[in-house]
Amino acid sequence: MKNYYLFILIPFFTYLILNLRNSICKKLNLIEYSNNKTFHKKDALIFGGVFIFTGFLFNFFYLIFYDENCLKYFNYVLVFFIFCTALVDDIIKLTPLQRSASISIIFFVVLFFDETMRITSLNSYYFGFLYFSDSKYISFFLPIIFCILFINAFNFIDGINGLAAAVGLSIILYIFLKNDSLIACFFIITIYISIFLYLNLNKNVFLGDAGNYLISILISILLIKQNHFTPRQYLSEEIFLLLSVPGIDMIRLFFFRIKNKKNPFLGDLNHFHHLLIKKFYLQKSLLIYLMLVNIPIYMFYFLNLDLFFLIFIQIVIYSFLIKKLS
Repeated sequence: MKNYYLFILIPFFTYLILNLRNSICKKLNLIEYSNNKTFHKKDALIFGGVFIFTGFLFNFFYLIFYDENCLKYFNYVLVFFIFCTALVDDIIKLTPLQRSASISIIFFVVLFFDETMRITSLNSYYFGFLYFSDSKYISFFLPIIFCILFINAFNFIDGINGLAAAVGLSIILYIFLKNDSLIACFFIITIYISIFLYLNLNKNVFLGDAGNYLISILISILLIKQNHFTPRQYLSEEIFLLLSVPGIDMIRLFFFRIKNKKNPFLGDLNHFHHLLIKKFYLQKSLLIYLMLVNIPIYMFYFLNLDLFFLIFIQIVIYSFLIKKLS
């Protein structure tokens, strides 16, 4: 009977929370009002984090009942505390220093207890298989640096409707392509991100930091865990190619702001996606961004082209577009 209960409860509670989104956001102070110097024409609900976290919880219960083997690809303590930190940031607006310090402490404590979150080896396209098992500092701090950089880079792309959710989904789908056994492990959370993408494009509902951090930390954990359990599954350059566009844009903005004597942690409208949408309409901007993220990695997967060449071409195209759009 538990099969029927779960598959009835998940759609029911999903429908319920969607219909209660205005009340939930009002209670939690997760509304950006259009008259408060925001970029929204209507009041915006910062509902993505709460909604995707609900999907994450359903995913967790589903795996407990039906596929406990998949639980090894999650770290629920890490996800919970990262979500809570980001949700607090959405509600009361933490400073960049407070946010970064909180996340670093959470990672440090989690890695102390979870050895599967440590990076003890990397499979490199050019340098072969690299072992770090003898260096506790590298195996301990490398995943912290990787996760914090990716979380921040991913947070940078949440500036136009649909982009962050679409990029997150495209990364998850590539991970499924590499390892189709993970589809069952992440099916529910993937459905929830897809539903949110629809809401984001049509219902004036936004991710907020909680939603951004949830998607990026889930991807980070999944990649690190796979590196532990199947260390030859991915090439390090392949991961770089998959995640590079948000990362390159973050680095460019960081140095651009320093050069112009601005706080590198304060937002502006010079992101790659902002430049795209100034020139093109939303759908074309999303298409260009997603093509730049996805075409090189699929050219590697299907055509086995040289990774350095693909990374170089991706950076050249990105740089050309930045110069042209600026």
